[in-house]
Amino acid sequence: MNGIGGILVDNANNRLDVVVTNQNEVRVFTRTATGDTLPLMLLAGSSTGLSSPFGIALAGAALVSVAPPLGTSVPAPILSVWLLGLLGMLLGWIALARVRRA
Repeated sequence: MNGIGGILVDNANNRLDVVVTNQNEVRVFTRTATGDTLPLMLLAGSSTGLSSPFGIALAGAALVSVAPPLGTSVPAPILSVWLLGLLGMLLGWIALARVRRA
């Protein structure tokens, strides 16, 4: 899988959510998925409103926020979601690096 724009490790729900920027989608896997595992859920299509998504963050127990791409002019409330998404992406990369070391 290439074009990854964010990773969220959700330990509470045992999920790994991956933003695939170049496909305008979010793929949801079990947290321990390996190899060519099919996603449990695929969020894609025009009704999602995803357009070059970048970053992902958990906002509450089950609400996931996906941020718009860098350089996009957005209203202040959406900007805060973008910042949460960027933080989520960074934390996801750190978590993935830790998993790879194990």
